[in-house]
Amino acid sequence: MPIAQANETSAHAVQLPGKTQLSQAAQHQPVRSDAICDIEAKCLAKLHGIAHRDGKSLLLKLGDGSTKLFTDTDDCETVGESCVHTSLVGHLPMRHLFVLKEHRYESFNSIIVNGLTGEVFRIADGVPNFSPDRKRFVVAAFNEQDGINQVAVYGTNVFPPVPEWTYVPKSFMDGFEFVAWRGNNKIELRSADQKSTATISQTSDGWKLVAGGG
Repeated sequence: MPIAQANETSAHAVQLPGKTQLSQAAQHQPVRSDAICDIEAKCLAKLHGIAHRDGKSLLLKLGDGSTKLFTDTDDCETVGESCVHTSLVGHLPMRHLFVLKEHRYESFNSIIVNGLTGEVFRIADGVPNFSPDRKRFVVAAFNEQDGINQVAVYGTNVFPPVPEWTYVPKSFMDGFEFVAWRGNNKIELRSADQKSTATISQTSDGWKLVAGGG
């Protein structure tokens, strides 16, 4: 089952076939520093005038002056499986991206929002971990109940993000968790059973997975 999908397309940027590329004007706009937050309140405090919450509604100001709205339902205990709670956990102005976490009844998604157009890219049961230069992110998604077990590296120069490399383990016993980026071209992973490590490295032939020791 795929871990990511794009939807809610809007056309307010230069278009490649099926992708949104940053326009030259957007690339040269003054930008703020990154905001990566463990709780939404910290992000909102850093992004005055760009993002704010009004009760159940999270509002994001887009590059074209419009507003992208995310509205929460009532508590999961009240509405059950239809509940959705969204929180802002990141803003990467150099890439014109917002990062949100979407909590559901028994699962969660990550949402990457195009800060120019409002287009949305959802990642099921996984978190985007961005490289230091923000040009890529890796997702190590592992959820046996939902049948999700995959590691993928995405590029961020177009929207929706493009997978540069994917790896699907043979079984859930062979799944991986993200540990850290080591520079912009190497990713450290840990096995789901915590017994071994691995690295993904970018080579002249593309990304390669190399198993490590215990």
